[in-house]
Amino acid sequence: MHYAYFAPDPLGSWKGQIELRGLQAGKFRVRDYVNERDLGVVDSRSPRLDVNFFRALLLEVGRM
Repeated sequence: MHYAYFAPDPLGSWKGQIELRGLQAGKFRVRDYVNERDLGVVDSRSPRLDVNFFRALLLEVGRM
């Protein structure tokens, strides 16, 4: 599954919590595929993640 998040100011950064909606039951690995960074694991029961990004954040989320 893929997700895209954008900072409110197109030239700015954003820091806070995002919610990964639509996940089936289970645990999922989250990866920023543009910057090739592993952002950790989320559980579908609480699919929230604290992030900090500049302009945009593009995620790939896969079942563990």
